[in-house]
Amino acid sequence: MYELFELVRLLSVRRQSTRQGPVEVTRFAWRENGENSLLALLCSNDQLLVRWSVSGRAPVVKQLPWAPEKRVTAMCFDPTVSWLLMVTETPCLYILPALALMDSTARVNQLWSLSDCTVIPLSVQGSLCAACWWHTLGDKQVAVVATKVGELLFVDLLSQQVVSKVTTDIQVNELSLIHDDDQMSTSLLMTGVSKGQWKMLLEARSHFSHFSPDSELSDMGYIDIDTRTIPPHSVLDSTDENASVFTAECIPQSQPWVMLHPQYARGRHFITAHDQKSATLQVYDSEIQFSPLFVYKLPPGAESVILTDRLTFTLSRRNGSQLLVLSNQRAETSVETMQDFNDDAVIQKLELPAGEKLLGAQQRTFPFYWHDKQEEQLRLRLRQGTLLEQPSMDTIAMDPQAFDIPVTTHTVLDGCIVITDSAVYECRPRASPERLFLQHTIVTAEMKVAEHLAISVGLDITMLAELAAHYLLRGGHVSRAIRLFALSKTKPGHKCSHSKRCASLARYGCFQEMVLVLKQALQNTALELTSSDRKVLADMLLHCYVHMVAHQSLNMPHTVTAFSGRHVTALLRSHGGPPVSKHAAHCHCLQVRQTDHEMKCVDFLLADMLLHCYVHMVAHQSLNMPHTVTAFREFLLGSFAFDESVALDLLAEYGLTMLLLDFAMARGLVADALGRLVSKGRLPVALTLLTQLVSRGFSAHVLQAAQGGVLSSLMAEAVMQVLVTKPELVTRHITLIKRQITSLDLPLLLQLAAILDPSQGSVRNLVRRQASSLHRAASLTSIASFTSNIGDLADGNQDGVSLLSQALEVFLLTVLHINCHRGNQESLTADLILSDPTQRQDTEGVEEGAEDGGHQSLALQFALSSCGSHHTAVVRDGDLYTWGRTAHGRLGHGDLVREGSVSAPVCVQTFSMLQIRVEAVACGGEHTLAITQQGVYGWGNSRYGQVGVGTRHVYHRPMLLEALLSHTCVALHCGQYHSLAITADCRVWSWGWGVHGQLGHGDPEDQLFPKVIKRMSSKNIVRAAAGYCHSLVLSDMGEVWSFGCGYFGQLGIGGTHKRTSPVLIKSFSEPVSAIGTKYFHSIAVTVSNKVYSWGCHPHNLRYAANSMRRSRQMGQMAAPTGDGMEMFHLPSPVDTTFVHSKVVQVSCGSLHTCLLTIEGEVYVWGRNLEGQLGTGTRQDERVPKMLTRINDQHVIHLSAGGEFNMALDNDLLLWVWGKNDAGQLGLVKSALPGHGHKKGVSQMQSWRQSNLVTSDVVIPTAHRGLPPVNVMGQARWCTGSLQGPTAAVQTTQWVEEGGGGGEDVLIPSLQSVSPSDLPYHSKVIPLVVKYLGDYMDRTAMLQHCVDLHDWFTAAHLCTLEDSHIQALCYRLMGLGEVTSDLSQDSFADLSAKVVSHHLRLALEDVSGATLGEKQLSTLCMQITNHWLDKQLPMAQLEQLLESHLPHLAPHLASLLFRCEGPRKDSSGTNQHYCQHFTSAFCLLVLNTVLSDHSPATRQLLSSWLPQEIHKHDGGKTSCEAGSTPDKALSLQPQSNLIPYQRVWQDIVRSVSKSSSSADCIPLTRSQLDHLHSHSADAEGDKKRSHDAEAGAVVLFTCGHHFSQSAFNNVVLATSLQKLGAGSSDKLPATAALLQQYYGREGLLPLACPKCVLNVLRA
Repeated sequence: MYELFELVRLLSVRRQSTRQGPVEVTRFAWRENGENSLLALLCSNDQLLVRWSVSGRAPVVKQLPWAPEKRVTAMCFDPTVSWLLMVTETPCLYILPALALMDSTARVNQLWSLSDCTVIPLSVQGSLCAACWWHTLGDKQVAVVATKVGELLFVDLLSQQVVSKVTTDIQVNELSLIHDDDQMSTSLLMTGVSKGQWKMLLEARSHFSHFSPDSELSDMGYIDIDTRTIPPHSVLDSTDENASVFTAECIPQSQPWVMLHPQYARGRHFITAHDQKSATLQVYDSEIQFSPLFVYKLPPGAESVILTDRLTFTLSRRNGSQLLVLSNQRAETSVETMQDFNDDAVIQKLELPAGEKLLGAQQRTFPFYWHDKQEEQLRLRLRQGTLLEQPSMDTIAMDPQAFDIPVTTHTVLDGCIVITDSAVYECRPRASPERLFLQHTIVTAEMKVAEHLAISVGLDITMLAELAAHYLLRGGHVSRAIRLFALSKTKPGHKCSHSKRCASLARYGCFQEMVLVLKQALQNTALELTSSDRKVLADMLLHCYVHMVAHQSLNMPHTVTAFSGRHVTALLRSHGGPPVSKHAAHCHCLQVRQTDHEMKCVDFLLADMLLHCYVHMVAHQSLNMPHTVTAFREFLLGSFAFDESVALDLLAEYGLTMLLLDFAMARGLVADALGRLVSKGRLPVALTLLTQLVSRGFSAHVLQAAQGGVLSSLMAEAVMQVLVTKPELVTRHITLIKRQITSLDLPLLLQLAAILDPSQGSVRNLVRRQASSLHRAASLTSIASFTSNIGDLADGNQDGVSLLSQALEVFLLTVLHINCHRGNQESLTADLILSDPTQRQDTEGVEEGAEDGGHQSLALQFALSSCGSHHTAVVRDGDLYTWGRTAHGRLGHGDLVREGSVSAPVCVQTFSMLQIRVEAVACGGEHTLAITQQGVYGWGNSRYGQVGVGTRHVYHRPMLLEALLSHTCVALHCGQYHSLAITADCRVWSWGWGVHGQLGHGDPEDQLFPKVIKRMSSKNIVRAAAGYCHSLVLSDMGEVWSFGCGYFGQLGIGGTHKRTSPVLIKSFSEPVSAIGTKYFHSIAVTVSNKVYSWGCHPHNLRYAANSMRRSRQMGQMAAPTGDGMEMFHLPSPVDTTFVHSKVVQVSCGSLHTCLLTIEGEVYVWGRNLEGQLGTGTRQDERVPKMLTRINDQHVIHLSAGGEFNMALDNDLLLWVWGKNDAGQLGLVKSALPGHGHKKGVSQMQSWRQSNLVTSDVVIPTAHRGLPPVNVMGQARWCTGSLQGPTAAVQTTQWVEEGGGGGEDVLIPSLQSVSPSDLPYHSKVIPLVVKYLGDYMDRTAMLQHCVDLHDWFTAAHLCTLEDSHIQALCYRLMGLGEVTSDLSQDSFADLSAKVVSHHLRLALEDVSGATLGEKQLSTLCMQITNHWLDKQLPMAQLEQLLESHLPHLAPHLASLLFRCEGPRKDSSGTNQHYCQHFTSAFCLLVLNTVLSDHSPATRQLLSSWLPQEIHKHDGGKTSCEAGSTPDKALSLQPQSNLIPYQRVWQDIVRSVSKSSSSADCIPLTRSQLDHLHSHSADAEGDKKRSHDAEAGAVVLFTCGHHFSQSAFNNVVLATSLQKLGAGSSDKLPATAALLQQYYGREGLLPLACPKCVLNVLRA
């Protein structure tokens, strides 16, 4: 029970005895109007007591005598509470000026006499028994009086006349008026002596059917007339026509045990029906025509029920006379519910004096300031110290602590007036319910009692709980305060602001409790929080964790300094406060919080939290660090409510790098996180963290973040450690690695070599793609074709050097450095030096190939077209064209199209500009994927990671999927928000949306990068299909596996459960050859051409369910045994009676399906509302029907979108049909040539500016908006023939690896070349150069070997080029550096073997005429110098040379007798070579020369014998071959060398720079006349010389033009001469190449000679 009310006696009647007995109250009248109220009591001693009360003034009571002979039968007040109407039996009406009698100064409308009563005599049959005052809608004052004979009199009190009479058969006991809320009608409620009740209409404004205000007033020209302005129809002016309306009708609810009363509550007029049998109070509206609005359960024996806004008052006599106060909230029930009275509904019982007879009770209202005035008096008494003096009953017995909390708004409850035969009692509010709530929470700590009170009375429990909690927190009662916070959320329809709670906890230093409250609020699923509220709470918890983790390591003095200084001052200044002490700051925060209960400024809250974080840190230095970090990480990774941007800023600002990167990787915000670290100056990032990022697939973000600022902060070795973490990262940033390779240690070099190994991994795939690119058919005479090939090799690099070339160069350079680090760890032998590592590997490779027969891999599945929900993509000659809806960047056109518009067919510029050929394409709901010769690209919306680049951003241009760079992707499939890929090794990958398990990884998580489905690793997957939220895969054994959502039966395994891992569909009795899905249903075709379908679109599912339900209701079906949806849960056969050939491809739309047969026929069935079936109608088809419109076109590929389709025929002509609301069909109205397929920006426009057709197309229509395609050219780069659909994607094709395939480059495993303990030996270098020399710069590689003094490897490279003399030079240099490791004899033997080997190879080349005389002379000099420098036995050399004298004698003679040797004698003069040899050997050489009569020997002798006679410079001779071995080498620094391939690229680019810039050659009239005259002259010459070319003309696009004879005889000759003369000094290689190019006979060059010369001069 609660002391909410107190019962106060207003007045009492002295129960003194008279002649008639004790004085008692016999009748009463009560009325209030605002704060004014009147009470009239008629006593048995014929005295009339009148009490007048008005708020703020003392009540006035007067006693008036009444004539005994005028017996009063009824009395009531007027609505203005000014007049008292008394009815007597005489019969007469008396009007007393009650208000004027009480207050002579009151302003009263003087309608009747103010000094005396007004008497209105009546002439009626029978005595008067009841009356009520009726102020009509027409502003008339009428008294409704009832007689005992059932007659109703309507007396106009102003005219004092009876204006109307109504005769009834009711013996009336009581009258009361019923008003409606809109002031549209007034009715009379009559209660009979027999307890029956009747209702009669007194007046109404729009009640009558013959009067329609809307129709009549509209005819008069009035519109929207307020019906309250219409004159009312009343019983006072009733006629015979409407008399039936104003008749009394028995109320249906009226029963002897049911009593109806008009009451006013909640601002409305109600009729309450008190049912004494069921003890219920039913509340109706004023019409009483419908079910009750509310039903309240009353205690048994309740009487005189009074309904108020929140409470119900009733009298009970069961346990004495009691006034019960009931809670409407807890007493409410329903008519159907038969339940006992809830005792908790009684919130207070007030005892009435015994022995008094109850006359009635009336509602009493109190002013809104009632409790404010009470509390003001209480505070005054507190200040005066008189509170303990309790003089009377009206003292509020509450603890003063409850008044310490300011309450801005009090709930003033309505009370009542109770009238007995001897007294009048007033039930008035005793204390504010809010104060009483605070009393129970603060003083007595009765939380449950307070909660019960708040719910019963309907208090704002949120506000009160916060106020009490603030008070308790100030006193240090944290646990009670938290209980109050938890208490607030139990109030139905309310929830406490958790942000305010936490701000309060932080303000008072309760930091740990704040974290607990926030976590409980966010984890409570039953708590209804809006997204904005949840976001604010999560942000607060984020701030808490950040500060707790970031400042745990701070020492105490530093924490206190920071707390008292910077943050407090900044906080107060940001909100207008002075920089004062922390206590003042605390008070300021409290003041702001108290005056802003709605927390309008979140910024202040966050600053406030920062302040109290420091408070908590100072007070709680013993915080458990590991536990806090773990909890924080779980919150970061598990909650999605907080602002991600705020989290990134906070974590970066406080240096929580590990948590920051963990959070960023989980949300795909790595680039943003790294950018924050750079902007906050939190560099460098720990190497382990960067390595973890790269290994998780965020390599591009690490390198691109802040324009490379993250990596630039690391040391070179650390950068390399990051890069080698992921193979794709190495190949993408090969230039950076090349610059840093010299600073790496051996372990890093070995890692790098393993990544760049061209015999495996990503580089091997690069080799394959480049081999495929170079094997494309191209014209040998076409510079355009050559340019295309060079462009493919360039791959977008500035130097024009291909990515593969750089990767190979860096790999070999890495191997060189590896062996430099190792040094010479092997003993040198002749076999080791001279062995050819490539020959042994060739033999092993052939043997292995013969044994294994090659390895099978899956061939590329060319998909030349694909359809998404609202966009389309088509491949034409390697270019990709997209059109349809442009939203979310799904078309890949970047900023060239307007977002949210519709685009015509336009080429994707990224691929076109980079000359990247597209081989296959797949379209999803809002994203697109493409397979190119450079890898897989994706673009569009990546909200769920479906693009596969590691973020959730939107990409408007194609982005390379680095995760698939090391794998050969052969097929792509896009679902609505997820993607699938199949690689050549028959593995399936998935990424994107995964909440239903459609990715197949065993969990419902999204994947931002492609991830292999490990469950299917043991299967060879050859086909895949992606639906809306499920996926299908097909193995090479014909098995179908499904995973994802099965709610609509789309998994085909029975049931509707989701599966996160692949599950085998066991319903097929034979292998499956084709599968398909796109949305919710799936199709499979078996090897015997049976077609199966399972799953159902929700639209069809609802339709089927409704159909089955109707059939059952009509009795057409048996009793249901289930829901009838099981038919879609398992594969069921499709009727293919009309399908006459083998089905090779399946394509599914949203509600339709298409089949393609081997004969090129298309079959369709399903929904056809948008014309997606292409049958020319919009009628649905239940079974496959042939699409006759294109049955003779021989279709080779088919693709279906949501409600539209595309087909490619044998001539690669595109056919489209179906829905076209977003321009997805790409049809244009204009027939202009080339419209819609130019690669220019002009085509990037919305459909409103173009001629796009956006209406549905119900029959297949040829698409003419794409450029024509070279069918033969397309066939060359597509695998297979286009003669039929057997080359389509549904036929599995395999390629052989290692079996001699045409395009695959065979290279043995480099791991097997090296010894097991020395991986990547230097022997791998010549092996790589031999197999992949066409893809790299061999000269550059040789230069690297020379720079690093790896002479033996350089010799191997020269041997591969058949440069044996140069190889010998390098080997002799290598031997010279290892002299100290060998004995003199061993070194001499080794040198002899090396020289002998190279002499044999060199002389074999001489017989093949590949070596010149100078080269043999150089060979002899190198051998001799080596012997002399190393002081080896000359006899051994003479013996070695004697075996080859027939070939070497002339060159040895020239060396021995004409050149000075490298050694000097005692006088310092260089000795001749002959001085080091024996005389016998010299004579043998001369004899051999003189006896040789070959022309070559004679020519040699003639060239040097005369010079022997003529001495130069004191008798010294000169040697053409040079006098030192250094001159034998023509090596130059690498910076001075220009690669051959680059020279060709520069020439081709210069020549073809303007090859495509002009479509015609403009000539003036004079130029034409000039050519004509020359042609005429040439024609004359033709007749004389019969020259077929005399009259021809040569034209170039640059504008130069010549007659053909002049071009051949003059221009070309002059150009060749200038090339040989002027350009050979500057650009000798270029000049030689162009001379060869222009010197071809019978062929015209494509490049103008004059322009080429001008470019060379520039």
